[in-house]
Amino acid sequence: MTKSDEIGRSGAPPVLLFVVNVAWFFRLHRLHLAQAAKRAGFEVHVATAPDAALDVEEIRNAGLIYHEITVKRGVSTFAAEARLIVSLFRLHRQVRPAIVHHVTIKPVLWGTLAARAAGTRAVVNSISGLGTLFALTGLRGSIARFC
Repeated sequence: MTKSDEIGRSGAPPVLLFVVNVAWFFRLHRLHLAQAAKRAGFEVHVATAPDAALDVEEIRNAGLIYHEITVKRGVSTFAAEARLIVSLFRLHRQVRPAIVHHVTIKPVLWGTLAARAAGTRAVVNSISGLGTLFALTGLRGSIARFC
């Protein structure tokens, strides 16, 4: 039985999890959605890299539950990406969201894999921009885009 199946029986609010690469981006582009979801009765969790303490503080002050994750922007090592997938899987197992909303490319790619492995059924993915991959120049950029 999933968390969303238990909502009617336990009276617990459904959980909405936002996963975004950095806190400032969430604050600017998704905070209003999270606040609306909270007003609608969701327990809202936000997972980002803590790029700026003031942004994290504003997320917490909005009554949202904050989770720190490590997301390396741009091209990264296989080990770093694997650690991110594992941490997102663990977060899904801990929070048991009824819905997860991934924003930006790495949370969309790796978060969707983690959500599927953890059994999260409702996944919303939002890609914003092309990411830093397309800003890379030279041989490194060519190889990264080819792969």
